[in-house]
Amino acid sequence: MGSGYFPLEKRSNTARELEGAIATIDRVREEHRDDIYGGFDGQYDNAARDGGYLERLWIAKDLLVGCIRKT
Repeated sequence: MGSGYFPLEKRSNTARELEGAIATIDRVREEHRDDIYGGFDGQYDNAARDGGYLERLWIAKDLLVGCIRKT
């Protein structure tokens, strides 16, 4: 992986593939978001309910977003 290839140009096919992965991560996190809220007091209980996996997905998304040129 050569450093001259990153960040990816926003219109490249590879960037579009990563954007698809980012959209999937967003969808999965949204589908399971309600599972980590207590429902009565709005407290976020990530570690107790999902073992931190939704947070890991957020980190994965953040890393992927960082690979795509912002402008």
